[in-house]
Amino acid sequence: MDDTNPVKADCPGVLYDRAQTMECSVNQVITNCGLRFPVGTRVSYKCKKNYIPSGVRPDDYQEIWKVSVCQQNNNWWGDNEFPGFNCIIDYGKFYVSPSRVLLVMGGRLVNPLNFPWHAVIFVRYNREYKCGGTLISVDLILTAAHCTFKSEGTAENPYQPYELEVILAPVSGIYGDNFLSRSQKLLLSQIIRYNQGGSYQGQINYYKYDVALLRLIYPAQLNQYVHPAKLPNGYDIISDTMIMQVNGYGTTSPYISQVKPSNEFYGTNVLPNSPQCLSDPEITNTIDPTSQFCTTPTDAGSGVCSGDSGGGLFKREANDHWSMQGLVSFGYSAADSSGRACFSVVIFTRVQFFLPWIYQNMQSLPVVTPSTGTTSSARQILPSLTRSSAVPPDIANQVALSLHNSYRQRHGSPPLQIDYNLVSAAQEYVNSIVANNLGTEPKSGAPYGQNTYEVTGVAFPSDEAVRKAVTSWYNGISEYFWSAPLSSTYKGFSFSQVVWKSSLRLGVGVASQTDRSVVIAFYSPAGNIPNLQSYKDNVFPPQCGSETCNSHGSTHCL
Repeated sequence: MDDTNPVKADCPGVLYDRAQTMECSVNQVITNCGLRFPVGTRVSYKCKKNYIPSGVRPDDYQEIWKVSVCQQNNNWWGDNEFPGFNCIIDYGKFYVSPSRVLLVMGGRLVNPLNFPWHAVIFVRYNREYKCGGTLISVDLILTAAHCTFKSEGTAENPYQPYELEVILAPVSGIYGDNFLSRSQKLLLSQIIRYNQGGSYQGQINYYKYDVALLRLIYPAQLNQYVHPAKLPNGYDIISDTMIMQVNGYGTTSPYISQVKPSNEFYGTNVLPNSPQCLSDPEITNTIDPTSQFCTTPTDAGSGVCSGDSGGGLFKREANDHWSMQGLVSFGYSAADSSGRACFSVVIFTRVQFFLPWIYQNMQSLPVVTPSTGTTSSARQILPSLTRSSAVPPDIANQVALSLHNSYRQRHGSPPLQIDYNLVSAAQEYVNSIVANNLGTEPKSGAPYGQNTYEVTGVAFPSDEAVRKAVTSWYNGISEYFWSAPLSSTYKGFSFSQVVWKSSLRLGVGVASQTDRSVVIAFYSPAGNIPNLQSYKDNVFPPQCGSETCNSHGSTHCL
């Protein structure tokens, strides 16, 4: 080789956080996706198990290797531009071979591998079984608020984080049985109880707001035994024909005097809003249908029992995915059920109601130091692993959808819905902006409305970036001129697109590098039609109601 003209490793690999979610192969040899590669290198790549490509709907995903070739111009050519390929967690998917799947009918044994998001919660000092829970991200467990208090049925004597312990991939409700290497025993850094517009008060308010988040000190290690659940969509409807499944290690004895946790994983199918629920005025008059719902088992003799509290209720979707619709709150105690530990009528907390609060509490992961010997490059390895790689576009878009619809309701506009074609287009465009270090100009010639947002100097997790973006766009209301909307500033037009009445569909894309986050939103039909009547027909002042409005002429609710 001529040392005066060496072959340079010109083509960059993927960023460090993305490299953890991908498999790469050169000449059929697995290699680090984060390296730089010489000209002519042919790299095959795909998402690791438990991950899917960003922008792909889980139901449509088929696992295939993609191929890119390093070109002389420092770029990649092939199926995708290799450095821009991004994999996200395939939430709610279980990976058990069909021969090992056990069907559940009426309180029978369940294969715990079918529900790798199930967690059990123990009291540390005596290793007493407390409750069930659900892993919803690498560092968060969703459970019932009453599981985080020492006093039954009250909001008194709360547990401190150091007093509880979580086991993932459990094999039993008995602490000492969980000795298999697959089980992960994790401590807590924080207990977060719902407190927005109300808080858990126990029996006083019929267990309303019975929801809490447990933040883990260290993130869970995802594998075939441990995998986060899929949260519901913002538009899921729980109907009286939707059979769902609840599982747990709660007692199998029907009597309180014989209560002890089970060493086997049981499940039962339940029917929400059944005739038995709807015909009892004591039930219908006490629960809050916006944040709670009632169920009964589909099979006689089965039910939810003491110890199942905090566990998730799941709806089976296409392609072996499950979405979490509720969590066990309390069993309805009829007059003749005194002393019983299992109940045929069970009230669940409606997870969908709490989605904005859940997303608000999702934060970045602890710092992860890259292993020594990693090849350095002009594209620097991220100094920390942010949760942006672990936040799927579905969650980022649900955050965007929730915030948009909250603002739109304030202005009398109908709610938006997620359009996956718009999501894909927005993600593709934002990837090209970040990969090529371009400005955040609206996409030229696009047939949809657009909003853009950029922050530099720091890279945010994608859900946090989206939250900042939508808030910034809406705050443009202060620069929207109600008497002369066509003279509004750029920020004012960002606001008007957020609340534009005729826009019905939304798709958001997010991309980040070490010191930059960019968010792009596409809307259809497009807003900001450049004539005065269109603005009068589509952008309305906020309906403040009892809220306080300012005196700047914009009637901006404070």
